[in-house]
Amino acid sequence: MIYLSRERRERLKTLERATSRLPPLRLTSRDIAIVQAVYQYRALTSEHIRALYFPTKAGRTHCQMRLKLLFHHGYLFRDEQPTKLTEGRRPLVYSLDQRGAALLRERDLWEEEIIWKPEHNRVGSSFIEHLLRTNDVRVAMVVAAGKGGFTIKKWLDDGTLKRRQMKDYVTIATPGGRRRKVAVIPDGYFVLDLGEKRAHFFIEVDRATLAHRRWKTRVQAYLAYTSQGLYQKKYQTKSLRILTITTGERRLENLKTTTEAVGGQRMFWFTTFGQASPERILTQPIWQVAGQQGEQSLIY
Repeated sequence: MIYLSRERRERLKTLERATSRLPPLRLTSRDIAIVQAVYQYRALTSEHIRALYFPTKAGRTHCQMRLKLLFHHGYLFRDEQPTKLTEGRRPLVYSLDQRGAALLRERDLWEEEIIWKPEHNRVGSSFIEHLLRTNDVRVAMVVAAGKGGFTIKKWLDDGTLKRRQMKDYVTIATPGGRRRKVAVIPDGYFVLDLGEKRAHFFIEVDRATLAHRRWKTRVQAYLAYTSQGLYQKKYQTKSLRILTITTGERRLENLKTTTEAVGGQRMFWFTTFGQASPERILTQPIWQVAGQQGEQSLIY
């Protein structure tokens, strides 16, 4: 059970909108962009939002002020991250709220139908932890691309990739010699526009909860997916690197060794969450490649 002090409980309460205590809000273009991003990413921490929209050193206070207003005026919902008492306070998590959904619908700010209900904000701790870890990587990639003059042309999250029309299946061999049908569902897919060329990536976010045999199955599935031409047919390209971001060096080495043991080579790249900052994730040699020694950068 997560214990919340009185001060922390107060952080999660909205001010009564009918009283004079509610400070005025005039929506800015950045406010609207934040609401759009929170819906697009499904959930963002205050640190994610600061990295995306308030990148200067002085931006932290301004970011907190705008998020507070958007929360109290009902555009964004906020909640605590799952945490232990020994971990201390962690950044609040923001997701869409009722007025935010109405804003996106009224201003026609989304290509597809806005699908949102209040219960979407009540999710399990395991789901939100995985989503936030995935968004750590996504935000780092977006910020790094912008600083480098590159563009993320497309990003498909795991919610999109799990849809029936997006799922692909392959058949792999089990240790007992039987054949097994498995789905290929990465945690994300994105296209990085480098100007003269485009690079395509799958994302695997590893929180060290996946057993050795399940990771082996996942690698086998990716190998079958590409060797049988299913990936090329779905994404209309042969370009692919599978980026795995994990918890630490020991876990990375285990994943890399397992990958190599089942035939995974240059397509599989590995780094840690600690290394995958916006300053390093694209241009610094923080990635280890299956079948190779040393570290490389994604962009040479």
